[in-house]
Amino acid sequence: MNHVAGGELPGLLVESTVLALPALVVLAVLASQGTLTWRGHGAGHDVQFATAGAVTAVPLLFFAGAAHRLPLSTLGLLQYLAPVLQFLTGVLVRHEPMPLGRLAALGPSGWRSSSCRSMGFGTGLVGTQERFPPRRSRWS
Repeated sequence: MNHVAGGELPGLLVESTVLALPALVVLAVLASQGTLTWRGHGAGHDVQFATAGAVTAVPLLFFAGAAHRLPLSTLGLLQYLAPVLQFLTGVLVRHEPMPLGRLAALGPSGWRSSSCRSMGFGTGLVGTQERFPPRRSRWS
């Protein structure tokens, strides 16, 4: 198996526990500098601040639930498509400027190799799913 035993909620609990201490340190530093914005900016700001965690966590829980049900090849392709669609939305829909310097930094060869890799070209893995079944871990 290619995943850790456990569900979405235990995974979220582990991530939240690991990140709680750094988050508290950041809040303490902001409070000591007087730049903490929890109070004094109106009720709308307080509601947005209080619900930011749930607004972030719910899509992550949905993604984690779906990721358990998808084959890794499909999940990898989706992870490749997300930034591509964000790029295309920025350029074609939002009309973000795309000067030559940004295109050079984007690295067309990197995009080309990533797309070939996501389709399985050049890896010898196209059509090998049946010949090489997934290995079982000794811990599962």
